[in-house]
Amino acid sequence: RACPAKVLDPALVRRDVVKTTEAGSTTQVVLRPVTLVPNVFDSCHYFYCILRICALESVIATSILSLTTGNILSDQLETDLEMVMMEAELVTTCLELCEILHHELIFHPPCQALVETIRKSMRFMQSEGLLWLQSVS
Repeated sequence: RACPAKVLDPALVRRDVVKTTEAGSTTQVVLRPVTLVPNVFDSCHYFYCILRICALESVIATSILSLTTGNILSDQLETDLEMVMMEAELVTTCLELCEILHHELIFHPPCQALVETIRKSMRFMQSEGLLWLQSVS
């Protein structure tokens, strides 16, 4: 799976290592654009590659927020918040959101079913520890 930062041409994005002193000494890689005029035009070609990588994960995250009851964005996020959500319910909500956005974004290749592409992205998010779903048994 490609990372958006790796898709970009090094002439378009500079990778800087930044040291932070908050909560100990850590380093972080920060991407900064190289804003020369030709690079700005070239970045349009990369836009759709990067958008394709991140679009479904964004739809899944937005769907999760729309399915939660109460205000998830409150102080509860400072603790380990666990919510149980059925996979089928999340897939249905993702499909509804994709239907709304289908004129703006391309979510999947033409020969592939959208529901399978959503499930593949959900499995990726699960493998990365970003998402835990309960399947219907």
